[in-house]
Amino acid sequence: MRRLLVVLLVVLTAVPGVATAADALHSCVTWVEGNAASGRCHGSGTFRLVASCDDGRKVDSSWLTIRDGMGRTKVRCRTTAVSAVIEQRQPVAPVM
Repeated sequence: MRRLLVVLLVVLTAVPGVATAADALHSCVTWVEGNAASGRCHGSGTFRLVASCDDGRKVDSSWLTIRDGMGRTKVRCRTTAVSAVIEQRQPVAPVM
């Protein structure tokens, strides 16, 4: 069983397009100030910022892809920004 797990791990990490834990986004933070919301992530992956506004609307940024680096994005509400979250897009495994 242990040998099978090792073989699976080697195969999965050798296939292009399969993200590993080391490639994941990390240290993501968000903050709001007035009508603006900002977000930042480090690592590798795709994310966007979604802000909630005090008038009930939600505003989202476009998807941002980074590879072994840092990405930052910002959105603005027409009214005061109340909160913000980072949404991560999960990588799609190749079809075999």
